[in-house]
Amino acid sequence: MVSRRKLILWLSLVILLAASAGVYSVFHPSFISYFLRGGEPLSALPNHKLKIFDLPQNFERGRIKRVADNVYIGPMPTDQEYLALRDFKVTNVISLLNPSVPFEGGFINREKTLADSADLGFRNFPMTFLPLRTPANEAIADSIVRYIIRHPNDNFYVHCFLGRDRVSVVADELQKELSHDGAQETK
Repeated sequence: MVSRRKLILWLSLVILLAASAGVYSVFHPSFISYFLRGGEPLSALPNHKLKIFDLPQNFERGRIKRVADNVYIGPMPTDQEYLALRDFKVTNVISLLNPSVPFEGGFINREKTLADSADLGFRNFPMTFLPLRTPANEAIADSIVRYIIRHPNDNFYVHCFLGRDRVSVVADELQKELSHDGAQETK
């Protein structure tokens, strides 16, 4: 069990760091309970099912990054951003949203409609985000990379909800493939 003094010191440090980073809402029951129980996360408790309120209460969208000549990664586009993607010569949107996640499932059909209205292709490759680095997610990322490689003349925008976590799995897999291909070409 963490002492009250250590908890106060820790929370003070978090407040200071959060304020300097511009994050004002970092106190979440699951986050704090991790330290109150001496470092054991809620999900490690027997029979604990992660619920929507176990997610962070402050969502900050990730930045759009170019990870290959024809591939960008980032957060789920807004309505207006779908049109901007088309203007930036993106031809296909790959969504990593998972229909089994309550707040993500409703977005997928909406995304298809927005992609169609912007004359963009749309594919959904659902990935889980808790835990993130799983064999299943790695296999999905590999499928996405294979799909991208089979369509070298297309430009892709790959996104998850915030554009920070699941897209990194795809970016890592893509970088592995590109470095592997580069090593093959030099032989």
